[in-house]
Amino acid sequence: MELVGRFDEIDTINNIINSSKSELCAITGRRRVGKTFFIDETLKGYIFFRYTGKYKSTQKMQLEEFSREIGGQFKLDEKNVFRTWFDAFELLEREILKSRIRKKKVIVLDEFPWMATKNSSFLAAFSDFWTWSSKRKDLLVVICGSAASWMVKNIFRSKGSLYNRVTSRIEIQPFTLRETALFFKKKNIDLKQDSIIKLYMVMGGIPFYLDQVRKGESADQAIDRLFFPKSGILRLEYKELFSSLFDNAEPFEKIAGILSDHRHGLSRNELLKKSKSKSGGNFTKIIDELETSGFITGYVPFGKTIKDAVFKLTDPYTLFYLKYVVNSSKRSKSIWQALTQTPSWLSWSGLAFENLCLLHIDEIKKQLKIEGIFTSESIWYHKGNDEMFGAQIDLVIDRADKIINICEVKYAGLPFAIDNNYHQALQKKLTAFQYFTKTRKTLFLTMITANGMVKNKYSLELVQNEIEVGSFF
Repeated sequence: MELVGRFDEIDTINNIINSSKSELCAITGRRRVGKTFFIDETLKGYIFFRYTGKYKSTQKMQLEEFSREIGGQFKLDEKNVFRTWFDAFELLEREILKSRIRKKKVIVLDEFPWMATKNSSFLAAFSDFWTWSSKRKDLLVVICGSAASWMVKNIFRSKGSLYNRVTSRIEIQPFTLRETALFFKKKNIDLKQDSIIKLYMVMGGIPFYLDQVRKGESADQAIDRLFFPKSGILRLEYKELFSSLFDNAEPFEKIAGILSDHRHGLSRNELLKKSKSKSGGNFTKIIDELETSGFITGYVPFGKTIKDAVFKLTDPYTLFYLKYVVNSSKRSKSIWQALTQTPSWLSWSGLAFENLCLLHIDEIKKQLKIEGIFTSESIWYHKGNDEMFGAQIDLVIDRADKIINICEVKYAGLPFAIDNNYHQALQKKLTAFQYFTKTRKTLFLTMITANGMVKNKYSLELVQNEIEVGSFF
């Protein structure tokens, strides 16, 4: 399988491979997003040594496995069972010194956080190794991990020996819709845009999840097979996803579960109350780590400050699992196809499509031809008062050219038609927004739909911009 997208990331790799000094590159990204595949494809022919940390293993087990890897990869006769990580890296240094390879030699330490077991002195030993490496000109040391919050705390914001030592950082993001379509094309899987949108609403742009879709099956068939049987691979993934990222997964899952029941998000104080948590550093850590790991997104409501941020669950896979899978019976036949005929599907699909759009802000701005204009994106809600009705707005794009795009997101299998009742509701939204925000900017009502809009007197009168998500492909 060829790499899909990742053009900026490939440029970064090429630059550091061709640099005249040793480099320390940190590669992050959520579980299953394709970090290891990216390393294998971009550094093919350069990898001198690699080791992958073992999940929930002791220091002794990690060192034993490291010993086997270094002995096997360098074809050493003697058996080296290291007592400490200092011993392990010292032998790696000796093998580097013996090498006659002139091109960049790449050392890959995958699942780096799993190596740093409690009281292991791993980070101190690695820091010494990098100090030694940095004095050379021919090494690229790649550290990689799914636990993004751990990497941020212990590497990027470290106050210790690794402070400011990383020379380059690459974050592997989930695929966009366009990249997802290209991924399926490279696998010779022929799916229409509607089907790709549906799969994205369920799985997001995670390559491992998308790779489970089989040639010749519909989106509904794939979802049924992967999520609902007892042995469905994406049914079993959920517990592994949280436990592999967080030492104590329960409070993280709890916050995700609460947010899954509140489509418009919750403030920090609301989350504290509903989770019955204590305010303080530990709660802040949970929120920060969930956001860093890509499960939730904090949005500052229009006209508010960061202390008023609203947190929404925005990971498509987690949203779908908590809505339909976690409490479903473990049967294997056509559960999802039946669920798509229920009223709950209409509600969920609207939320999932809205979330998909929020994950494609750059594409929305490109379609509006405002990618060169400074903007800030937010949501907006007001419950109303005695003088004015309340309103909820899915997405507000505040532009430096004195325009505000009021975005209304609608999911429908056919071109969406504005009728008289919805026309009045949209007018009320615009009126409420202008009344409560006191903005003097011009408001452009922007409709974002899955399959375009029906042009009628209501749309022609009110809508300034139309965006069809198919244009993201």
